[in-house]
Amino acid sequence: MHKGDVGDRLYVLMDGQVKVFISDDDGKVQSTLLLGAGEVVGEMAVLMDEKRSADVMAYSPVSALAIGKQHMDRLLHQYPSLAGFLTRILVKRIQSVDGFRYIGKYKLLDLMGMGSTARVYDGIHQQLERHVVIKMLNHALVYEDTFRERFKEEARIIAKLQHPNIIQVYDTEHAHGTFFIIMEKLQGKDLRKHLKAASRFSSEEVVSIVCQVARALEYAHREGILHRDIKLANCFMTDNGQVKLMDFGLSRPTGVMETKSVEGSPDYLAPEVILGHPPDERSDIYSLGVMAFALLTGTLPFSAESVRSVLINQIQMPVPDLSALVPDVPQAWSELIQGTLAKDPNQRLSHWPTIFSLLDRLGMRTSKPSKKRVNEEYSVVLTCPAGAQSILQEALRQLTTTIEGLIWEERHAEDD
Repeated sequence: MHKGDVGDRLYVLMDGQVKVFISDDDGKVQSTLLLGAGEVVGEMAVLMDEKRSADVMAYSPVSALAIGKQHMDRLLHQYPSLAGFLTRILVKRIQSVDGFRYIGKYKLLDLMGMGSTARVYDGIHQQLERHVVIKMLNHALVYEDTFRERFKEEARIIAKLQHPNIIQVYDTEHAHGTFFIIMEKLQGKDLRKHLKAASRFSSEEVVSIVCQVARALEYAHREGILHRDIKLANCFMTDNGQVKLMDFGLSRPTGVMETKSVEGSPDYLAPEVILGHPPDERSDIYSLGVMAFALLTGTLPFSAESVRSVLINQIQMPVPDLSALVPDVPQAWSELIQGTLAKDPNQRLSHWPTIFSLLDRLGMRTSKPSKKRVNEEYSVVLTCPAGAQSILQEALRQLTTTIEGLIWEERHAEDD
């Protein structure tokens, strides 16, 4: 196999070893790889419909299975989950071959984390020297036709979302047979990690968090965007207490009772979505209610030992009594939780002005005077707008986000 050849097939090594020579445009070898049984060669040229990018020579007698491009494409589109092996191969290539680290204008640095939908890398824009976060989507998602088309459509819209409580998406790239999402880099961690460390949050803290996520959601809904996967892990809290919503439109199919597939995380799924109805704004609000319950109690409302049981609980189990679990929380929380977690979406609390009005009541109920009279000076922050409809109200919410961070630090300093 020679660099520059047409990549019309890939090879799965059955026995023996091959040596891969990666060279620059002048033919100077930059690095080498030794691959053995079970490894795949030639996959990137096949996936990207490009010419071979390296020379491959047998290092010992070799037997290999050749798979043509058309057959591979047909197989992966029919069984997208099989494409996961491509992600594993690419991760190994990125670790061992510097050339694979370059994605358009960006360079991948250290692997920060991984999940079922993506690998997350620290990265840098080479010309601007701006540090970013780069999310590489699992190839299994890319080969799902509905996801791929939806992603390309929504990526253009999501990149335009400008809100202080939504992580900024700078760019997207298509390389190595998958999509890369380039986002702003922040200091902090997601709410799932915060909750694990804190056991549960105070009512005052949850008001601040839920207000910020609600603002982001209300803004996104007005822009015609659903999130589809609201959960603690998709909400990032910076070191100063600012909360930012992540991963719009990146939910993945989850098997439901062996007969259906839905999108989202089982613990947060609205009953109507589990039953096969398309998600809408009310589904996102249901997930927000689950998240608020978890922050207040430290537990998920419908948790169970299996995914199947969780989904059945979402559909059939009454919402747990919040006051029985956390007696000291204000009654307005029970009203908000019960309302947002209504099984019937038509009966669900999903009117944003009403939601913000409840949060406003909770904010006034839980706020406490401080030595520096923070609440008096920044009372606008502790009052979520009741209407959330006018441009002025939106501007006020955005203007006060930074001040919320100051209040967060102030309160925690007093606690210490």
